[in-house]
Amino acid sequence: MNIIEREHIDIEKWNALVTSSPGASLFSHSAYLDSVAENWCVLVDDDYSNGMALPYTIRMGVKGIYTPKFSRYLEWLHLTEEKKYPSDLMEQLQFAFKVASFSSAFMFNENFKAVHVYQINDGLKDYNKLSNRMLKKFTNSSYVIAESNQVNQIIDFIHTNLNQKVRDLSNTDFSRFNKLVASMNDLGVLKIMGVYDESKSLLGGAFFIEQKSSLLYLKGACIQEAQNEGAMYALIDAGIKHAEKHNKIFDYGGSRIPGVRQFFMNIGGYDKKYYQYQWNNSSIPVKTAYYVKKILSK
Repeated sequence: MNIIEREHIDIEKWNALVTSSPGASLFSHSAYLDSVAENWCVLVDDDYSNGMALPYTIRMGVKGIYTPKFSRYLEWLHLTEEKKYPSDLMEQLQFAFKVASFSSAFMFNENFKAVHVYQINDGLKDYNKLSNRMLKKFTNSSYVIAESNQVNQIIDFIHTNLNQKVRDLSNTDFSRFNKLVASMNDLGVLKIMGVYDESKSLLGGAFFIEQKSSLLYLKGACIQEAQNEGAMYALIDAGIKHAEKHNKIFDYGGSRIPGVRQFFMNIGGYDKKYYQYQWNNSSIPVKTAYYVKKILSK
């Protein structure tokens, strides 16, 4: 297998691997990675039948694998039903990248740093009483959920919401989010739902990404008054119903914020595991720089 930098990847073959690989997400698609990753390359075999996208940063001249914001994990792609990755995969990665801190969709080995969860809905779990009560409240309100094309306005709602809830998002992160939304729209996989009042004024909305076997909730937000009437529950419910209609799993995207995870669990979600791997085999000065950055970012 070879590591190939972005400019030398056969993008048509790579994206064919992404779209054909069982259970793969668009996190590995070139359009997604071009939007959210600082840099990326792939580890792939000669015929592009097995491989893995590797987003990476460069700090003090050292390359480090990472999971970009607005993505969830890295994944092994394969054209056969069975995952066939090299037995020495982690050794190959550690040889090519001295530093790493990334999430993986599956367990390469048992030397993972942590286990995280995201939530899905496959129709097997009912909404709880709070969710049903909030959905009824929304139904009795003057608001409605409808498909929308007001991308920029919904982005503004989401920017405001993220600024209030997530402290470590920079202007660069917001620019990457905007680029991601635009690229998914251009790819024809972006589904947009809006919250409207009686005068058809937009009060919020949500972005979803249509994948082969799932509908992924990207981000959503609305004004507080609509939220109090159950608008966020109604947006997620609309996404779930759309997924069910097309025989797809609904993917909530996941969140490490306890309140958000609980919201997803309330409205039919249950946990799926993924794994965090990390190492730092760089020189002492680089290790020190990474440590200081970690402390200052807390």
